[in-house]
Amino acid sequence: YKARFGITHERRWQLAPKGNVLEGEDSFFSDGGRAGTVQAVIRFHLAPGIRASRAQGGRVVMLVLPNREAWQFSAAPVEAELEDSVFLATPEGMRRTEQIVLTVRPAETPTVRWRFERLARTFSPGEPQDQAPELI
Repeated sequence: YKARFGITHERRWQLAPKGNVLEGEDSFFSDGGRAGTVQAVIRFHLAPGIRASRAQGGRVVMLVLPNREAWQFSAAPVEAELEDSVFLATPEGMRRTEQIVLTVRPAETPTVRWRFERLARTFSPGEPQDQAPELI
């Protein structure tokens, strides 16, 4: 993005050993000039079947997978929005889905931290606790 917008983007991420947390950080470095007016958009496209809903004024997005597993997405210091998206990687063709969108002005917010965290499952009567639930 440097040649076109005067911005260099860097992403760092770390997956917890148990796979239950993915933390990341997007940083933007400017060479000055027109970069002060640039807006950057960070997008996390969700797979079809994932239900997403905003909570806590956009600081948190709750994600429920088709197998009823729940995840929480959070970002700081920006709010998350949800927008429509399209999933193309199936033989059936395009499928509607959603995306988490973070919008920043790198001159004002050069670093955005984000996190996906698997939430503890709640007990459902009749469902063995040591097995994953069936796909819906």
